[in-house]
Amino acid sequence: MAETLLGYTGKVARVDLTKGEITEEHFDEAILKQYLGGNGMGTKVLYDEVPPEVQWSDAANPDYS
Repeated sequence: MAETLLGYTGKVARVDLTKGEITEEHFDEAILKQYLGGNGMGTKVLYDEVPPEVQWSDAANPDYS
């Protein structure tokens, strides 16, 4: 897959500075083509992890800063 999608190494690192943990995520090629680029993948993560009813100031809203 890395040969067909230039600039992508086949994995994404998620770093939790609070817990001191680093995890790897892998996305299939169809998802990568649908959400092109880093901004697109960031949008997908937020869309998948934050329910639509959560407001910006809600405590349930994850802190990705």
